[in-house]
Amino acid sequence: MNWAKDNIWKATEYYHHIFQIPISVFQDNEFVFAIPSNGLEKLAMSIKEKLFFFSDGLAYYQTDESLFYGAVAILNSPYMIVTGPISGLPFTNSELASLSSICGKNNNPIAIKDALGEIPQYSQLEFIDYLLLMQYNFNQVDLSRDDFFEFQRSHIPDSAKEHYIYDQSFSADGPTFLTEPDVIINYIEIGKPDEVLHYLCQPQSLDSLHFTGNNISQHKQIGYYSIALFSTAAHTGGLPMSECIQIVSNYYSILTKLDDIEQIDYLIGRCAMFFAEKVQSISIPANVSGNLMSAIRFVRQNVYSKITVDDIAAQLGYSRSHTSRIFHENFGFSPGEFIIRTKLEESKMLLVNSDKSISEISSMLLFSSQSHFQSSFKKQYGITPLKYRKSVDKTAFLT
Repeated sequence: MNWAKDNIWKATEYYHHIFQIPISVFQDNEFVFAIPSNGLEKLAMSIKEKLFFFSDGLAYYQTDESLFYGAVAILNSPYMIVTGPISGLPFTNSELASLSSICGKNNNPIAIKDALGEIPQYSQLEFIDYLLLMQYNFNQVDLSRDDFFEFQRSHIPDSAKEHYIYDQSFSADGPTFLTEPDVIINYIEIGKPDEVLHYLCQPQSLDSLHFTGNNISQHKQIGYYSIALFSTAAHTGGLPMSECIQIVSNYYSILTKLDDIEQIDYLIGRCAMFFAEKVQSISIPANVSGNLMSAIRFVRQNVYSKITVDDIAAQLGYSRSHTSRIFHENFGFSPGEFIIRTKLEESKMLLVNSDKSISEISSMLLFSSQSHFQSSFKKQYGITPLKYRKSVDKTAFLT
C-alpha cells in the first residue's frame, strides 16, 4: 500500500482509539501531526533521535526510568510514526514532572499531567506486541516476539553477543551469566525455587567463556531481557499477568539505578528465585492431570474476568457436576471456591503493590460487592484487607 498523509491519519486515529497510546507522525524528520494533539508530541520529538532501528522500519527505546517508546518508519515513504511513552505502572510524580518539563513551558503542566494520566498501563511485552502489529499493518512485515528479541540481540556488541545468547551463567561467588536459559525457565514455570538456587550456585567452567567485557549497559541489557523471560515463564506457570507486570516493573526500577556489575547479576538471580517462589505459592499438586492444570491456569490468568464454574467445565470438557467432583477429589474444595481464592490471592498483590482503594480492588476483581470482598478476605486470611495492607512490608520481596 502507498501510504499518504490522510491514510496515516486515519490508521493512527484507529490505533489511538483502541490502545490510547500517544502517536506522533513525522515526514522527512519534520513533525506533521499528533494524536492526541495536547503537547505530548514534544516527548516524541525529544526521543526521536535516540531511536535505534534494529529491523527494517522498526525501532524501540527504553528510558532509564523504564518508560517505553517505539517507532515504525513506513518503508518506501518519508513518514515515521513515533509512539509512547508507556509504563507498566502509573507515572510517579517525579516522572510526571520530568515529562511535563520536556513538553515545554508553553504547555499547561496540569493539562500535560492529566494527558499522561489517561495513558493505560502496558507491560514491556505488551508494548512490543503493539509495535509488531504496527509493523505488520504499515510495512506488511510479519515479526514475532522471538524475532524482535533476536534483532535486539543481534545489535549487541560482538564481544558480548555469544555470552548474551548462549553462555550466560551464574557462579557461586555471585551470579554472573545465565547458561542454558531453557533450564532455569523450566524451573520457574513449575515453581521450583530450590532447583533455581541449586542451578545458580553450580560452579561454572568460566575458563571456556570468552566474555571479557565489563560494560554496565551490556549487563543491564542482559538483566532487562532475563527479567522479561522470567516473567513470561511465571505467567506460563499460572501467575496472573498483572502480578507479573508489577514484579517486572519493580525489578526494572531497581535495575536502572544499579551501577555495579555484581549487584546487577545478583538482582537477576534473585528475580529468578522470586518468580519461582511466586509460582510455587500457587503450585498445583504433582499428581494433577495436565487437563486439570490447564483449567486452573485458565482461572489464574483470567482473574479479572467473570469466570464461572461452567467456564472451567468447558475448559475441561466435562459436565458441571463432574468438574465439581474432580475439584473436591484433588483439592478438597469446589471450583467456585477456587475462583474466589484465586481472586483473593490477586487482591493481596494489589493491596501491597498499588494504591487502589478497597472498593476499586473489589470492582476490578468482580466481587458482587465490597462487603462480599471484605468478608471473603477476612474468612480466608483472618484479617481485613485494610489491616493486611498496613501490615505488609512492601519491599520484603526484594530482600
